[in-house]
Amino acid sequence: MSQEKQEQKPTEKKTSRKETIKEVIEIALFLGLAILLVFSFNWILAAALHTDTPLVVVTSESMEPTYYGSNRGNFGGTNDIRKDMLIVRGVAPSEIKAGDTIVFYRQNLTDPTELDYESEPIVHRVNRVYQDNVTGEYWFTTKGDNPDTNDEFVTGGGINELTIHQSRVIGKVVGRIPYLGGIISYFKTPTGRIVLFVIIGVILLGTWVFSSFGGKKEKEKDIFSEEEEEEKDKSLEEKASAEDKTFYDRLKSFYRKTAKHKNILIPALILTIIVFIPIVDTLAADWNAPFGIENVVFDGAKQYTLHDADYLFLFADVYLSCPGHWHQQLRFFELQISNTTTGEILGANNWSVVYNFEGTKRVSSGAWIDPADVTIGENYTITVTAFLSTKFGKTWTDVFTTTFLLVLR
Repeated sequence: MSQEKQEQKPTEKKTSRKETIKEVIEIALFLGLAILLVFSFNWILAAALHTDTPLVVVTSESMEPTYYGSNRGNFGGTNDIRKDMLIVRGVAPSEIKAGDTIVFYRQNLTDPTELDYESEPIVHRVNRVYQDNVTGEYWFTTKGDNPDTNDEFVTGGGINELTIHQSRVIGKVVGRIPYLGGIISYFKTPTGRIVLFVIIGVILLGTWVFSSFGGKKEKEKDIFSEEEEEEKDKSLEEKASAEDKTFYDRLKSFYRKTAKHKNILIPALILTIIVFIPIVDTLAADWNAPFGIENVVFDGAKQYTLHDADYLFLFADVYLSCPGHWHQQLRFFELQISNTTTGEILGANNWSVVYNFEGTKRVSSGAWIDPADVTIGENYTITVTAFLSTKFGKTWTDVFTTTFLLVLR
């Protein structure tokens, strides 16, 4: 062996050691940055959305089918991943309107004047807003959308949703990420933590393996010209084809080939996903399905005592339908109770949704009216108007009207 080659060997070992140290430092920095982002994400989001609780996991069924938080045994119980993650924005009480979905604290069971910050907050829909003319403070009345579990107002368990003071309000729901809440809840369980550690381990191993491939490639580029590198790659491939290729060899070869064209492949992949999802979503949609209000059913009336007086709430189940086209959306509906003879509007309520949906939803709605304006046993009219729109700016409405006999529950 020549003296020049003998001198080159220690130099190559030294360079290899430096590359390894560099890769370890890069991985450590990457992990440190990832951990920093994870721990600071909630704080950054809280500052941006003006609330200490910007993300809320739906944990009950009270808002189904609008927001999922299933805990039913046949769907996995508390481990059911059909739980939505809701994005919450802190707003002034004056910005909250009937039809909005809000998140609010429970009251302390031993002292109703105190708030229960330890329990899961409640996610319900506002159906009445009242401002005290003397103090200027706001009070809200809410109810869940689920006709099967929340056809009545919840007055126990520290919820007391007939009279919610503005101090209990955390914020208004402005976004929804399906399944994310269930996935996060799952990772909080003992089994979920094990799965999470395994995933992190696989990511670390994959990061180290592929960074090692990249390091070797950079090292070769320093020694050989592009033509020489291609010739060497071809020679290595021909040699490998003559022998049995291992999975490691195939993985390495694939990585080196794709890495050369990453500037083209990554944008192309992102563009494909952006274009592909709406196409699949539209093709999978039921084009023959109705779009708007399918039916409205009166479900009885009941008298409640609110912050300022006694009122009747007229319950109604509204059936909403949407084919699921990505470019169309049922934004909200307005429900009105009116006198069948005179047409006078006696009460109204709104319902809104912050995401598009596919299929039929049956939601529990209704409106507050003054008991002095109606007579039990007389006929009245419910009119529901759905406001529909497209991504291209077109808007229109779908109206459903029915007459009902006013009876108490």
